[in-house]
Amino acid sequence: MENYSILWEKALITIIFASLALFLYYSNYLTNFLKLNVCFFKKVIFLLKKLIKNLVVALLIIIMNRKRLRTNRMTNTANESSINSDLGSLKMFEFVRIKCTKSSEVRTLKNEINNLASHFSDSYSLRDISPDIDNNRNQSQNIHYGVPKKRSGHRAVCNNENMWIWGGFCPIREQNINEDDEENENVYPSPLFPELWRFNFYTRRWCLLKTTGDIPDKFVASHSTILHGSSTLIVFGGTGFPFGESLSNSLYICNLNTLVWKKYELKGQKPLPLYGSSLLTVGDYLYILFGTNAVQYCSNVYRINIKTLESVKLFDSIELIENATVVDMHRLNQSYPDDFLTGRYRQEVLYHDNKLYTFGGGKIDGDAHSFENLPVFNIETENWEFISTFADVKTNTFPEKRKFHSCIKINEFVYVFGGMHCDLENNVFRSVENCIWRLNMVNLRWQRLDIKIPCLTYFHAACSNDNGQVFIHGGVKSVNETNTRVNHLYSIMLKIPKLSDICWTKLIVNYPKIVYMNKKYLLSLGIPYEFIKRIN
Repeated sequence: MENYSILWEKALITIIFASLALFLYYSNYLTNFLKLNVCFFKKVIFLLKKLIKNLVVALLIIIMNRKRLRTNRMTNTANESSINSDLGSLKMFEFVRIKCTKSSEVRTLKNEINNLASHFSDSYSLRDISPDIDNNRNQSQNIHYGVPKKRSGHRAVCNNENMWIWGGFCPIREQNINEDDEENENVYPSPLFPELWRFNFYTRRWCLLKTTGDIPDKFVASHSTILHGSSTLIVFGGTGFPFGESLSNSLYICNLNTLVWKKYELKGQKPLPLYGSSLLTVGDYLYILFGTNAVQYCSNVYRINIKTLESVKLFDSIELIENATVVDMHRLNQSYPDDFLTGRYRQEVLYHDNKLYTFGGGKIDGDAHSFENLPVFNIETENWEFISTFADVKTNTFPEKRKFHSCIKINEFVYVFGGMHCDLENNVFRSVENCIWRLNMVNLRWQRLDIKIPCLTYFHAACSNDNGQVFIHGGVKSVNETNTRVNHLYSIMLKIPKLSDICWTKLIVNYPKIVYMNKKYLLSLGIPYEFIKRIN
């Protein structure tokens, strides 16, 4: 198309010059005719006007065509660069890597705001009157800007404003200084990261939050974490290093407004000290499923009343196996297929229609579990069921067996990201196929989406907000059987957001100074408070 446009330009230019040459060549003859014939003079004037009009139109076409070509080149360049960084305009079903704003860029923006504010004499300034944390003017804020180090085994939660990650693990030999971390202060002599980081979606800044209280700093790998409400972080289980050496069966709750941790001992039938479990909330109850203590795996189910902290054991696979005779084991294996009773860890469990659906998981060594038949715990009957799903229509296949993956439920679809499985023939761990699978929870039909993840990982942290935007952070990248941890943050939009959210995001992208301006000034511009309060 671009070559055709260039040829069209050349043809128009040739016509213009040819017309001018002919006009100059015949100008002498036209002078003699004009003296003899007035009518002919009028015709010549008419033709000249028409010729000039056509020449102007041709020039305008050339100018517009050149602008269009320049715009196309800029768009192509932007699309190519979007593979490595986010330009602020997410497209549906397309991964982008989010570029974090550095402190030097923030200082530049604030200087521009200060210069702009000097031209105004309003009763309030354009400047943001909040404490300047970059210069440590207010240490009581308990935050430090930077970028989290590469890690795996951590967990992520988010709302429409922020994302938080807690914990993580990285061998000391991989803990090189992060080039993106400008201060380089968060260096640990331990492979564990007892850290709580927050990422604001609008300022695009990471900050390390200094927490106090009963910090669960010994159980920061493969724990279970959820966001209850808008400001309550709930953590269960987890392990220290070496894995399985330090375990917990208490609930740790962090108030994200005060940054204070508090430990809660459960009552009644307490869960086992586990890591790699699944934790989710349904109404006023917490459900804890599966997990391991590094020696024994289980398929246990516990229900905890959030208000009273009373724990009830709904299913105990370990007890069933220990008390079963040979005849009982034959019956149990028929009722609970695919070695279900032997347990698993690092699976994903999601709630849908009063049932808890289990996706994948496995043991630290050996094969992972299939996605063709899903174990489902019925909350009403308090029993396990095993539901068959249907293969992808085009490929007639199911997702590969996997563990250490992530699953996100958006509307009636469950999306599966990353993970790994064991190649039993060669006895090596391998990453799964690089695509996204989704399950329609209405008809239980799998669909393979030809969407490649730019950095395919396992043991990563993933979460999603109400807008249907998924965030994937860190994890282990496997290339040619070599495993390395990363600290990349990728995002993908899996649901059409509200028009107001699209406009707000576009406004921030085109005018980044706005997130550092005085909140009163933003209100005076007519920006709704619900968007202004999202800026930290």
